[in-house]
Amino acid sequence: MNATRPVVRAIVVSDGRSAHLPAVLASLSEHAYDTLDVVVVAGDAPDVPDELRAAIVSAPGATFGQAIDAALATHPDLARDYLWLLHDDTAPLPDSLAALTATARKRRNAAVVGAVQVRWDDPSRIVGLGTTVSRVGARRVPLVEEDDVNQGQHDRRDDVLAVSLSGALVRRDWWVESGGTDDAYRGFGESVDLCRRAWRSGYDVVVVPAARVRHAQDGLHGVRTGESRGRASTYATRRASEWYHACAYAPAALVPLLLLWSFLAAPARALLRIAQNEPRTALSDLGVPWRLLRRLAHLRSSRAAVRRASGVDRGAERPLLASGREVLHHVRVSELGAYDAWQASHAPSDVERAELALVASRRRRGLAVVGAAGLAVSLLLHAGWLTAIAQGQMLSGGVLGVTDLSSADVWTRVVTGWDPAGFGAPALDSAYAALLLPLAIVPGGLRTGLALLLALAPLLAALGGWAAAGTVARSAWVRGSVALAYAVWPSFLASLSDGRVGAVIAHLVLPWVVFGLVRGAGWHRGEPVADGELTSTRVPSPSASAGAALAMAVVVAAAPVLLPGLVLTVLVAGAFARGSRVRTWAIAIPALVVSAPAIIAAAHQGGLDWVVRILARDAGPVADSAHASAWTLLLGGPVDGVSLDVLNPLLGASATDAVTHGVGLAVGAGALVVAVLALVSLRSAWAVRAFVAVAALGLGSAAVSQHVSVGAWDGVGGQVVPGWAGPGSSMLAIGLLGAAAAASVGTWRTGERSAALAWRRTGYSVGYGIVGLVLIAHVGSLAWPGAAASDVAPTTTTVLPLATALEQYSSARERVLVLDQDDSGLVTYTVLSTDGTVHVLGSAERDGSGLPLSRADGQVPATPTVLAPAVALLAGGADGAAAQLADWGIGVVVVAPGQPGLLTALTQVGDVSVVGSSDYGTPYRVLRADGSQASRAWIAQGDATTTVPMGTRSGGADVTASGATLILAEAADDAWQATLDGAPLERVADSQGRNAWSLDGTGALVISYEDAGHAWWLWAAAVVCGWVALSSIPLHRAKAREAR
Repeated sequence: MNATRPVVRAIVVSDGRSAHLPAVLASLSEHAYDTLDVVVVAGDAPDVPDELRAAIVSAPGATFGQAIDAALATHPDLARDYLWLLHDDTAPLPDSLAALTATARKRRNAAVVGAVQVRWDDPSRIVGLGTTVSRVGARRVPLVEEDDVNQGQHDRRDDVLAVSLSGALVRRDWWVESGGTDDAYRGFGESVDLCRRAWRSGYDVVVVPAARVRHAQDGLHGVRTGESRGRASTYATRRASEWYHACAYAPAALVPLLLLWSFLAAPARALLRIAQNEPRTALSDLGVPWRLLRRLAHLRSSRAAVRRASGVDRGAERPLLASGREVLHHVRVSELGAYDAWQASHAPSDVERAELALVASRRRRGLAVVGAAGLAVSLLLHAGWLTAIAQGQMLSGGVLGVTDLSSADVWTRVVTGWDPAGFGAPALDSAYAALLLPLAIVPGGLRTGLALLLALAPLLAALGGWAAAGTVARSAWVRGSVALAYAVWPSFLASLSDGRVGAVIAHLVLPWVVFGLVRGAGWHRGEPVADGELTSTRVPSPSASAGAALAMAVVVAAAPVLLPGLVLTVLVAGAFARGSRVRTWAIAIPALVVSAPAIIAAAHQGGLDWVVRILARDAGPVADSAHASAWTLLLGGPVDGVSLDVLNPLLGASATDAVTHGVGLAVGAGALVVAVLALVSLRSAWAVRAFVAVAALGLGSAAVSQHVSVGAWDGVGGQVVPGWAGPGSSMLAIGLLGAAAAASVGTWRTGERSAALAWRRTGYSVGYGIVGLVLIAHVGSLAWPGAAASDVAPTTTTVLPLATALEQYSSARERVLVLDQDDSGLVTYTVLSTDGTVHVLGSAERDGSGLPLSRADGQVPATPTVLAPAVALLAGGADGAAAQLADWGIGVVVVAPGQPGLLTALTQVGDVSVVGSSDYGTPYRVLRADGSQASRAWIAQGDATTTVPMGTRSGGADVTASGATLILAEAADDAWQATLDGAPLERVADSQGRNAWSLDGTGALVISYEDAGHAWWLWAAAVVCGWVALSSIPLHRAKAREAR
């Protein structure tokens, strides 16, 4: 051998699972080396070309480092011995070895001389040139961006922190001295570790840009393990190796902190992956810390190898580490690089860009006009609501009830599901109450948030309509017409006037279901350019699908009657969504999870009538409504009649009703006519038919709603009434207006310039003018000074006398009995746990016998109807009512203002005493027989009672009792639990239907409401909805991008 040339021993390691080995062996015939060993660690020995002098070494089950050692065992150790390490998926290009050996002769202190890794199928694209790591070591940073075109820009690079061992020359003496690669890295990161130890031992690591190796990266892409997910299949292993590298090189005192950091970082990265619609990678991120823990058994030996190599000052290594700016740049490239490349490859031409800028300018002006019009409608109809809220008042009404609730009140209802109305009852679910939670955290509480929602609802509806219309039509005129028509849809404004919050929320969110569904499947219209449209923007969006899923869950929580129609729509849409079928079908999952308690209750009840009643229930406030005819429903009804008193002298009453009713239905009639024309025109036939089918489902939902009884007799004003057709009418509006918008595409620009085109455009202009006049007339009729007053009106937040309200929120949690009398002399009463009747959070759903639907196998709970005898005694001025009232925690009786007869009667009652008077009523104190104050919970021991302090849904105290009974004045339910020092108390029967337990002992008494079934459902719904909420964040993402 020539003494001036290094001895090169080529070693190819194969596990028998790469199809590139024959090409690798064939490429070696173009290089000059001294020996060639093919180490086979698995599978059969390969066929070696005749021109190669190769020795086959068998090393079953060996790792890469062990395979190299097996090959070296067959050769003597010579001076200046170099190992040319190759995988079975790395094929060196011609002259690569010559360039490596030339550098090795020149850089005698170089322990590792690496080659540039290029793509297997495109050698002009660089896969890797060298690698560095962050200061901590938990992030590997490549020195060039992947797929960078090699134009000689890296030819001057030499010293690097690390190179890939695939295709690299490694000094044999350093290999033996260092012990080779560290098997704890599991094939990812061992090159960085070996090279970094070389630097710390005083050697150099050099990259040779002239030496190029084709690398198929079978291990990185999971080919060796048969995975089909590409590099995502090895993501967790690679991330665990990066953390392991950090632990191996960090000071010993920092290792526990790094382990803790890995566990804290994993959830954050998982949330990011969910937002990027990469759930599998999210699970991989969560598993990384546990993979790291499994490797800790090897950490001691790895750190020992690093310490043995640390024989020189680390000053040579430190400049080669990545700075914080370089790490941030790498993160941006890895996360957004593919998106930027996709965006660049799909960039429009200069001419198209100019047209798009013009279109965007028109769109912004159109949106501004629509927003201004929506705001004008909101202020015209509800400006008084906004000023009243600013003055500290709240919105209230017969349907709405009081709305001055704090976020804590709403939160309690959400997490417990217990409806405190009357004597309390478990609600079917708390999904509807959860919708009000964001409104309750607004400064000022629910009264402010809900008032803003209702007052600005027309504006919000217009914006949603604009977005939904934009998926099927890009014309600002069409989108504006659709948006404004949707904003003043008759049944929607009637829902606003009545305070039907659920129907209002459903109307506001339905357009976003359409928006997400259409964009998620990639069916949305491209931007118009020249005589066509820019289709490159019509890419299916996983984020839009997730947004549709979240919006659909909100809609069915607010209006359960829409669940069947929306699920059917999603299933049919998914069948036609090529490439995104599963994702489209998955849109229904959150809605089904949110509706799970109702579905289970419907299945348990059995009969079709109860199934329909449960699934078609009104989730929010319930109130009576009149039946509307089929034609009225089809035209957007039901619509409140408008009384224009100024016309009464000219028109009879019936004529006035006809005019005002016609103005209200004109919007729906216009939408119906245009939708029919769209259907018969055969323009955008499939889209139009789809929207007409949606309209039919909405009409069916509206018809079912008004023929189904909702509500329940609960003893506190609840009643059984026909359902509200508003949500179904909103779905009808989406369908009719969507069909009209879909058929309008291209109508304005179709055809050459001609008289026919001029007439067509004139007709469209006249049509837009008519639409504007109809909308203005509709809003004007509702805002007319003589129009019928809305049921919702501003009022003071104080409902009961101040002293009474304070008792309700004291530790005794007293209830209040409010007495009133109508003109016929009928005495009515209401039991209140709060300062006013709360309907806005919904009520517990019950079957015909009064049993809550969430407790199908339980007992019918007690209701305030049992207080009728006591109320009769009070109204008759007789004694004896106080005991029964106190038994249900009623400590105050309030006579409504303007009832002198009731005041006279209660003056004659000896077991209640007046405590003052106010403009909000006259309160009377109710005491027990022993003179103690009434309370929600107490301990009865003989004739003595001891109050147990209670909060909203829990309470307790340190007690000592013997043979006593703990009583909680809530309707009996097994979810109410009592413990003494953590031990559950034995429940005992109570003749009045309250919760009662036997109490004997000393310790800490705790009373709480624990509904396990509701808790499981709430967690499931929160996780699913939280998942899709994160996934709906529109982060830049390209379909071709694989998780790194």
